[in-house]
Amino acid sequence: MTEALQRLTADQTSALARRRRRTNRIILALLTAFVVTVYLVSFNHIRGETNASAASVSTR
Repeated sequence: MTEALQRLTADQTSALARRRRRTNRIILALLTAFVVTVYLVSFNHIRGETNASAASVSTR
């Protein structure tokens, strides 16, 4: 693969860099969305558990 990369023209190198940047940004966006989703689900679960505990304590 190294030999193939060495034979690229300047235009081909720029196109390859643009494609890799675009792919990296898409992957970063997907990973960020995943992390935010997991955080929100976790936060809502903990909040639900806390409210359930507070409700059961106040009824005693």
